[in-house]
Formats: sequence, structure tokens, C-alpha cells
Amino acid sequence: MTFTTNEKLAIAHVLNHIVMADGRVEHSEIMYFYKLNEEIGLDLEIINQSRYLETQDSINTLKNMSVEKKKGFAIMMREMAEADGNFDSAEWEIYRAVFMAAGIDVVKF
Repeated sequence: MTFTTNEKLAIAHVLNHIVMADGRVEHSEIMYFYKLNEEIGLDLEIINQSRYLETQDSINTLKNMSVEKKKGFAIMMREMAEADGNFDSAEWEIYRAVFMAAGIDVVKF
């Protein structure tokens, strides 16, 4: 699946929030970012740039993605939240809020 630069920035923005939700960055979460670099080109420059985005801008970009891309993104969010072996309540809140705000149909996933 190919994502635009703006979509990658939005994805990285949300994934950064998931990683930081529990106040710790685990090695397994960093390794998941490496995996995403290989799979979709989510490189360090994109990850760093994404920190300067407004959350609403990221949500608007995610909202405009195709259903197929939203499904791929939903999987990325879940895998990042589970990367450290603990899908905690703070991560769940971000996951749920992004699904709702970006218009991702939970039933389809």
C-alpha cells in the first residue's frame, strides 16, 4: 500500500501519541517504527516532522484516506499499541478517539 507524504505524516503523528501515551518508549515500539519504514517509507524525517503537526490536521488527512488505507492504518495503530506487550487504557483512548474523529468504521475492522 502506498501512502502520500501527508498521510505518512498524519500516521506518524498518531503513532507517536500512542507510543508516548504510557510515558515510556519501549525498544519494541522503536522497532515497530523501523518495520514501518521498510513497509511504507515511514522514515525518521517523517517521524520528526510529524511532531510539529496539529492533531486536527492529522485527523483531517486520515479522514480523507480511502477505506483500504484506513484499514491499514487501523492495523498499524493496534500493532503499535500492542508492541510493548501492554495495550493500556491511555493507548486505548487514543485509538478510540482517532477511530471516531477520522470516521473509521470499527465494524469493518
